[in-house]
Amino acid sequence: MAEEYYSLPEAPVYNAEEIRKIQDSDPVRASTIVNPVVERLIENTHAVKLQADDNTAAIGRTLGVAEDADDKAERALRAAQQAAQDAAGARLSADQAMVAADAALEAITKLANTIDAIPSQNGSLTYTGSAQTPSWNSFNPDALEIGGDTSGTNAGTYTATFTPKENYTWGDGTNDAPALKAAHVGLSMGDGTAVAKEASDITIIDNSFASIARAVMWGRSLYRNIQRFILFQMTVNVAACLIVLAGAFMGTESPLTVTQMLWVNLIMDTFAAMALASLPPSPEVMRDKPRSRSAFIITPSMWRFIITTGLLFFAVLLGLLYVFGHSDITSLTQLAHLHIGPRDALSPYELTMIFSIFVFMQLWNLFNARAYATRRSALHLARCGEFLFIVAMIAVGQILIVNFGGRLFSVTPLRLTDWIIIIASTSCVLWVGEAIRLLRKRR
Repeated sequence: MAEEYYSLPEAPVYNAEEIRKIQDSDPVRASTIVNPVVERLIENTHAVKLQADDNTAAIGRTLGVAEDADDKAERALRAAQQAAQDAAGARLSADQAMVAADAALEAITKLANTIDAIPSQNGSLTYTGSAQTPSWNSFNPDALEIGGDTSGTNAGTYTATFTPKENYTWGDGTNDAPALKAAHVGLSMGDGTAVAKEASDITIIDNSFASIARAVMWGRSLYRNIQRFILFQMTVNVAACLIVLAGAFMGTESPLTVTQMLWVNLIMDTFAAMALASLPPSPEVMRDKPRSRSAFIITPSMWRFIITTGLLFFAVLLGLLYVFGHSDITSLTQLAHLHIGPRDALSPYELTMIFSIFVFMQLWNLFNARAYATRRSALHLARCGEFLFIVAMIAVGQILIVNFGGRLFSVTPLRLTDWIIIIASTSCVLWVGEAIRLLRKRR
């Protein structure tokens, strides 16, 4: 029996005119034709509406992303402005950064050279120490020590120990605490852990390397100012003590009275401290090598300056004491045709000249103390208004004491020519110091 195949007839297609004719003749049939089409149109409309809702939601998300991107752009702009400020500060500390980088490179080179010397067939390298592993925060190549165990179970294992000594370390994590505690100066970050802050000596609030460099610069500058003050004070003490002792041994009355010594002490303690402590910090101190924790604040060069200058001042005052004690001097112009006679008591005018010469020698020496270790001339007085003001106070105070101190300070007024000679002659203290600094600079 042959198989028969049947196919469904294709659905007829009606146009609008045919549908209207069917509607007129057979409304039921027309509804069966039109209803499926309407249902499909409704379904398509609903789908279109859903798609439109999805598109609206997508547009809302896009707007949210755009607003978020705008906020991020504003934050990025503020960050860029802050970065520009940090860059300006970083430029100021470029020399400091180069010094630190050179020291770090030296330390890394030392480690690399040591690693190259380790036998590669059985050697492995581990890091131990009180700093991080390894802590390159601490820039001191001399602190790196390499050792190895050639026997026992650890044979062939080499240890690189990086122990901070005479250096400074910075960190912000709990694991940095041992290094911060052991370092000469430990610097922690403002957003670091409480353990790191407790172990450190200084906390950098703004987490900026430029602030670290400024903190080191201020610390070194303050230390240098203290050295200058000690340099000046010790020189005054050496000269004053020796001339008072010499006057006692020579049998003459004391060249400096009690009230005069009080004025000298006021100069070398209060005024000198104010003048030298007011000096601004200098970036030049960042060129100096780190000093030892146990280093004495008075360096050998300071001892040489104190002893040499103090003895020179004593020799000048001792010579004047001898000359005034063996001649009757009523004006310094008489020194040009001096006649040494028998020993005689010092007159109040002669004692006043010795007192004024001593004070003005110390006044000019204050400039030499200020120029100590600056690699500059003492006449480089930029941003030193407070220093100049205090120097002027000392000079004016000495003139007023001599002219109006009378019996209180055991002085008599000096002539104008004597004042000019005293100020001009004692200024040699400054010019000799300038000559010495110039010769050292040319070496």
